[in-house]
Amino acid sequence: MLLAASHYESEYGSNNHGFDIFALRSMAISGMNEHLLSPASSLSDELVGAILHVAAYEALFGDRNAFAMHMSGLQKIVELRGGLSTLGLDGLLERMLLWVDVNASFATGFDIFFNKRDYPTPTEHPPLNLALFGARRDSHTRP
Repeated sequence: MLLAASHYESEYGSNNHGFDIFALRSMAISGMNEHLLSPASSLSDELVGAILHVAAYEALFGDRNAFAMHMSGLQKIVELRGGLSTLGLDGLLERMLLWVDVNASFATGFDIFFNKRDYPTPTEHPPLNLALFGARRDSHTRP
């Protein structure tokens, strides 16, 4: 909901959708924090997916440092789970994570967070495609 409302707002202007972006962001982060406190869900695919989506949101509409913080959290979860290959949905979650990592890291000026040396996987990082990611080339500058 947060990504959709933010995209709509970027296309059509603020307050045309009736959602409070700040409240949606707060609800997403509160929900993730609740799952982090629960041993049963703190390493779940659902939490990985939620954090990944909020990281993508921050890269597209928010704060680049918040993006980096979420990606660092994902690194810890992936390490605790035993690597990228342990992510579910028959490899889809791993491919999604690598796709966001490549595109959002470039758009925000960071090096990728899940490099092959530290996170070995037979899955290749996808090619950069900012058009599909939704970032405008002129919206961020790389250091």
